[in-house]
Amino acid sequence: MLEASPHVSLSEPDRQQAESLLSRLLSQLGDHPPAAISFEDLTGVSLDNPQLHLPYRFRIHTCDFCMLAKANPDSHQHCVRNKMAANRVAIRRRVGFMGQCHLGLTDLIKPLIFQNTVLGVFYYGSFVLRGTENKARTRILRFCRHYGFESGGYLAALATAPRIDSSELPTLWHRLDLIADLANCIVENIGIPLGRYRTRSGAQFSTWNGAMSSLVRGVIGFINARYADQIRVTEIAAAHKCNADYLSRTFKRTVGFGVVEYLHRIRVDHARRLLQTERFTVGEVGFLVGFHDQSHFGKVFRKLVGISPRAFRVAVQSRETPLPTFSAFEYSNVRPFNPKFSDGLVDPKRLVM
Repeated sequence: MLEASPHVSLSEPDRQQAESLLSRLLSQLGDHPPAAISFEDLTGVSLDNPQLHLPYRFRIHTCDFCMLAKANPDSHQHCVRNKMAANRVAIRRRVGFMGQCHLGLTDLIKPLIFQNTVLGVFYYGSFVLRGTENKARTRILRFCRHYGFESGGYLAALATAPRIDSSELPTLWHRLDLIADLANCIVENIGIPLGRYRTRSGAQFSTWNGAMSSLVRGVIGFINARYADQIRVTEIAAAHKCNADYLSRTFKRTVGFGVVEYLHRIRVDHARRLLQTERFTVGEVGFLVGFHDQSHFGKVFRKLVGISPRAFRVAVQSRETPLPTFSAFEYSNVRPFNPKFSDGLVDPKRLVM
């Protein structure tokens, strides 16, 4: 049985984020060395949903060795590229695997998959697997020689990095598999409308480093949590302490459509899920997702999906008519991520992996 996590002093934003279910789940694993856990968000889903918010310590590798590698912006670029390459492998394989980074540290890597969509990747490790010390030193020396870095600091950090025996790997895999399964249950319980997300190996870097302002991220999270309420743009603006016109302009410039349309798309996305069951009538579905006027619900649904809610339900039940494609909002498309840091799109000092 795992002991209770020790108290950690956090800033107020991190304290609020640490209350999420996913954060509490990772705390059960992450505060127990030698292995440490982090979650690489590849869709932006953890930014939208309060129960998936993660504090800084669970979004990146924070062991002493990794932080040393990230202390130099030039070296940090290679860490980012290495993480993106591992993400691509996880997206392609869609199963857990073990890998060694360009500086010799080992991680157990497990994608979080929900309804055939890779939402992100768990990294459990940043340790040296016993028997691979020589290989790790060789990687460090080759890396430093090729890119002109001093190897002394890396080798000293490697000597003090946590060690894991191969006999301990089954236990670590069991823990990681359990975390991934429980995280999947959290995602399923939230009822995330996956139509607006697309997996990308570097999505979190674009969303966390200027592609989306904190105001727009906050509004998206606000709407996702309260879409079924009767909310107006003025109320959303007041909640975020800004002018409604300014909010509308900023949101549309960033997302591509207005606040009200985004609200409608979220409601319709949830309505499509409910219409695929027989538990509620069409009118009840509209009410449950925030449309208190059934004619308004039908009008908005038809505009976005192309057919009426009733026709959509019939198509689902018959399974003969192909369902219309519909995308509420693809988070990672806000701005394309370019891993070439020299072009000025991204400040490498702000990138943390």
